[in-house]
Amino acid sequence: ACSLPHGPSVRPGALPRVYVYRFMEEIHSNLVRMHSSRHLFDPWHQQNQFLSEFAFHRALLASPLVTTDASLATLFFVPFYSRMAYSNSSILREMREALRTGLNSSPFWRRSSGQDHMFLISSTRALFQLFGDSLSRLISASILLKIELGDTRHPTSIRRPNHVAVPYFVPWFSRDEESHRTPKRYSVCLEASNNGKLRSKIFHILRRFPDAYVKEPLDPRRPWRLSRSLLCASRQRMRRCRFCLVPGGLTPSSRRFYEAIASHCVPIIVSDRFVLPFAPSPNDTSRASLLSSSALASFVLRLPEAKLDALPQLIRDASPHHPEMLHALHSYRPAFLYEMPLEGEPPALGATCAIVADVTRRFGVRAERNRNPA
Repeated sequence: ACSLPHGPSVRPGALPRVYVYRFMEEIHSNLVRMHSSRHLFDPWHQQNQFLSEFAFHRALLASPLVTTDASLATLFFVPFYSRMAYSNSSILREMREALRTGLNSSPFWRRSSGQDHMFLISSTRALFQLFGDSLSRLISASILLKIELGDTRHPTSIRRPNHVAVPYFVPWFSRDEESHRTPKRYSVCLEASNNGKLRSKIFHILRRFPDAYVKEPLDPRRPWRLSRSLLCASRQRMRRCRFCLVPGGLTPSSRRFYEAIASHCVPIIVSDRFVLPFAPSPNDTSRASLLSSSALASFVLRLPEAKLDALPQLIRDASPHHPEMLHALHSYRPAFLYEMPLEGEPPALGATCAIVADVTRRFGVRAERNRNPA
């Protein structure tokens, strides 16, 4: 079952109903089977982080949230595997044309100009790179579920009121499930490439910290490859750490945050523009978020980039409270992890349920107005 904390727009005792468009099914099915997509499904390949949309879509279809009657829907989800198709220009063109045709032929899209329709953007690339210029404008008023909201490298990436932060996809393993009960050998861990001004500074600040495991950041200009064994060892160390550093890199957000959550390692974010999923919007207090600031603070630590020298003291101050923080992390952890249920297997829903709940809280009133115009 999917138990959602409903907003006032949801009818008492009812789940928000989501209609999932199916006009992309055949193209997506062909795309998933292509050799160029195979590495995305490797649990030890870094680019599996682009599976957020696929995982959300799959779990949503298996959930009690879905309705096959569009007239009963409060929200609409439009699957479009933009990042999976990004390196295949011919299928991406085909997908864009199918999307344009499907949306323009939908009376529900025209009714609301797409304002109650959701797209999940599982890439940090600019919207026009994934959808093209005209489609980017067409969906600009829709609810855009994005893994990155803090990136300001391109004007179309700047956060807008209809943008919602959602988790990256990271795989989680059977060993992760019990790691909150196993002894933690390390006080704090840092493993990262040197993509960003902070990572090298963090290494030098913490390299002599008691019981810390901090590796000197890898130089991205040198030829190196993250092998399966290195990634596996890194994940195992995270399970044995009390706190895991999450510095900003090429973008403010990082998959390391979600790996820490999966591994039961309390994250310390050192990235001022990292917008967490389900968090309150600092500039829009009129919309209720799924998690309050105090709830997030119960299992996530943040340090302003300008106060990096205070990092050792932050860890010392937090260490006595680690058991309570770990307990809170374990409680909230499912909201940040996607599931990909097998055919006929009931999902626990996790991030999919949390995303729909968050969208309902933020946009439910608007969606109900579109459904029942006065």
